[in-house]
Amino acid sequence: METALDIDMKVLGPDHPQLAIYWNNLGDAWRSKGEVDKAIEHLNKSLASDCKSFGDEHPKVAIRWSNLGHAWLDKGEVDKAIEYYEKALASDLKTFGPENPKVAIRWGNLGDARRDKGEVGKARECYEKALAGFRKAGLEHNAQVVEKYIRALPPGK
Repeated sequence: METALDIDMKVLGPDHPQLAIYWNNLGDAWRSKGEVDKAIEHLNKSLASDCKSFGDEHPKVAIRWSNLGHAWLDKGEVDKAIEYYEKALASDLKTFGPENPKVAIRWGNLGDARRDKGEVGKARECYEKALAGFRKAGLEHNAQVVEKYIRALPPGK
């Protein structure tokens, strides 16, 4: 993949939007190998490229923020993960509205981070919003997964 990136960078130029896809995929590959710092480096390049190409409010940028949230969560930096998940959620709410399944996914991601931070009440709120979104969209399998997450939360606020 890095070879393809190098070739396309020479052919298309360093600012071509296609490069963001390579950066993102490389970030995901590094993340899956447990190389979170390298993943974050590549995901940040992907985010910067898409912001430059499409602007901060484009759905692709929300995906990049979400992917960075995953990487920061993997690294144990829960507050950073929450920051990126909230950006992705706000963007997708504005773009798609509250009943879109993409928004439900963002609520679920935020719930995961809140759970990992020990904010059980906030995690439950996020998961409930994700659950409602998945049910509204008729995505019962996703709803069942979120229900399991809710049941696994410890009691409390």
